[in-house]
Amino acid sequence: MFDFTYLILAFAGGMWGAAIGGLPSFVLCGILAVVGLAIVLVTGDPTFVNEIAWGPFFGPHIAFTGGVAAAAYAAKVGKLESGKDIITSLMGLNAPDVLLVGGVFGALGYTLNWLISLGPSIGDWPFTMSVPLALIIAGFITRLAFGKTGMLGKVRAGDNRWAVSDVAMWLPWQEKPAMLLLIGIAVALPAARIIQVMPALFTFGFAMPAISLIFLGTGSKFPVTHHIGVLSGFAVLVTGDLWWGVTFGVLGAFVAEWGACLFHNHGDTHLDPPSIAVCIGWTLIAIISTTGLKDVGGIASFIIAVVVSAALYFLTTFMKKGGQKAAA
Repeated sequence: MFDFTYLILAFAGGMWGAAIGGLPSFVLCGILAVVGLAIVLVTGDPTFVNEIAWGPFFGPHIAFTGGVAAAAYAAKVGKLESGKDIITSLMGLNAPDVLLVGGVFGALGYTLNWLISLGPSIGDWPFTMSVPLALIIAGFITRLAFGKTGMLGKVRAGDNRWAVSDVAMWLPWQEKPAMLLLIGIAVALPAARIIQVMPALFTFGFAMPAISLIFLGTGSKFPVTHHIGVLSGFAVLVTGDLWWGVTFGVLGAFVAEWGACLFHNHGDTHLDPPSIAVCIGWTLIAIISTTGLKDVGGIASFIIAVVVSAALYFLTTFMKKGGQKAAA
């Protein structure tokens, strides 16, 4: 149910996200999610995790969205060097208009999340995860409102859309197919095991990687993996099988990179690649839940994981090395 009071709270949360910065708000969300999961394990009460971690001051659809939009606006009006800067705490700009833009987009994020939650189900599951889809839609609106590069960005003459360059990158240390495959396995396998034995910790695969992004904010060439953990956990939640978790964790790693190349790298505002991966992966898992594939396990699901991983590796290799050069 839409709550007008919550809308006002989300406006405040969006300003808060702008004040502290998009990435810091996301890290704090991860910390509070871990605390909330501990409370759920001990008491069974999800109030803390729902109202604090995912609530109006730290929910990514509110605080992170506000931080992303405020950074894009600040760059547009010449107060910030880059519209993709989601690390800088914008309170330091001493600009009330920047915080107000964050507030507007925080309220927008809440509204989008509510609207998406009214959507259809696939089997027993929502058709997608509403928070990341709200982030994506708000990101497109931000690009249209404050960016100059259009929805897909502008590819420099001679560059390949699917390969990093000195002017187009998301995580240049996490873009090679081999690195994507290995980090996908490295995160998906333990995350899948955790959810297999403790299903109540479903969002743990998001929370711990989100906390670890504090190192990214300090300048370390740190991996971004919360999308891998979320999809791995959800796949295990639906199928109960470890290897389905690996399949979708690896898929998430590659799809996020594709999303970065398609929307983020060549644009001038942040458009969140992990959110793209989570939305696509969630829908695919929900579809699988309505078919006999959800009961496939053991050596068969292991083979599926190997085949899917190999296909993603070779397809991405072709895209990055054999794809057509794009004109600006």
